Amino acid sequence: MHTLSGDDTAIIDVLMLRRSRTPTDDNHARRTFLREAALVAEVRLGDLARARQLWREALGPDEDDPEALDELIRLGAEASDAHATLRHGRMRIDQLDGADRLELARRLARTVQTAPEAATALGLDADAEALRLWTIVHDADPQATDALEGLCDLAAARSDFGQLLWSLDALVPLVEGPELRRVQQQRAEALAESGDLGAAVEAWEAVRALAPDERMPLTAIRTLSMQRDDHWSAANALKAELRFVRAGDEAVDLNRQLAHQADALSDNSTAVEAWERVLALRPDDSEALGALKTAYADLGRVDDLVRVLRRLLDAAPDDTARVAQLVEAAELLEKLRGDPSEAFDCWRRAFLLAQSDQQGMLAQMRRLAEQGDLWQRYSDVLDLARRSPLKAPEDAAIMVEQAHLAEVHLGAPDKAWMLARAAFERDSTDGPGLALLCRLGEARQAW
Repeated sequence: MHTLSGDDTAIIDVLMLRRSRTPTDDNHARRTFLREAALVAEVRLGDLARARQLWREALGPDEDDPEALDELIRLGAEASDAHATLRHGRMRIDQLDGADRLELARRLARTVQTAPEAATALGLDADAEALRLWTIVHDADPQATDALEGLCDLAAARSDFGQLLWSLDALVPLVEGPELRRVQQQRAEALAESGDLGAAVEAWEAVRALAPDERMPLTAIRTLSMQRDDHWSAANALKAELRFVRAGDEAVDLNRQLAHQADALSDNSTAVEAWERVLALRPDDSEALGALKTAYADLGRVDDLVRVLRRLLDAAPDDTARVAQLVEAAELLEKLRGDPSEAFDCWRRAFLLAQSDQQGMLAQMRRLAEQGDLWQRYSDVLDLARRSPLKAPEDAAIMVEQAHLAEVHLGAPDKAWMLARAAFERDSTDGPGLALLCRLGEARQAW
């Protein structure tokens, strides 16, 4: 540039006057004056707008002057004029090669992604243009992480999982620390969205290895494994996840899920432990009590079964439910314990609460009394049965049965005689009571 003195604006005026007097076919001279004027406007006046105007004039009608394009790109970026930066950068990029081409492609790609409206104003598809530019960067430098990140963003925006996963796979060996953690998580999420749940679980395992103290990878593994019916992986994830949650409704829910997964694996031990934790957190949980009742019955753990049966009985909402619980308890205890006494006691309690099928319950207690020589207890139950309002024949029938018990099983002939007489007085028809009274009377030589 010529060394000029005086007023800067006057200098520009002189340069422009000299340009106007230069023959029109001397493009080199005309552009030289414009370049010098643009530099004065920028450096000495700080008038960037005028400098850009002068550089545009220097660019010429063919818009192929490399220096003018470079300056217009630079000044456009400094002025945050994305439209101008992109317009002039697209003119310039194909004139460059090597590192210069790579850096310009990087600048233009960032411009398009931060200001897509600039591409739209030029009649371009912003995503397609950004893809073209980041591809130029990647082709020139396959290890450029910003290019791969840009390609990832574009692929994610259009749900192109193939391109996204390709870009993420390329990024993995190029990053480390928190960035690697982020990329691996993005890869896991992309695999899950693409429907490849098995690969997504493996990817989340990689995230977990990088962040062993985080819960989120475990939650993702558990959720995906359950979607795949992979009960083993889901159960393992739940066991690990429960280290982070030990109380409250969430702990109840996670233990419940673990119990279900363990059941699907026939892992009774894990299922029982999970249900017991549910019960510890929520003592009246009907699902946990029901599941433990079944598990302890299947495992033959009678003492634990009795504990659960008692809690089920305490939690029963009404007498009908209590009767059902007692009947089931009686059947289970007889089957597992082999002791008629406990089963008999359950039947007795059910009998006292029941409003129906009392005869069926008496039949069960009669059977157990015979098995366990529980005749006195059975006779006492019959006493209780007589306390309810009964018709004469029904009342007499019970007393006849009690008399038979006293004679045959309890070794109490006097009581048998007394009961037989009472039965006959209650119902004097020619029936079992009369026959028993006659037989006992003969035995006592009462005639």
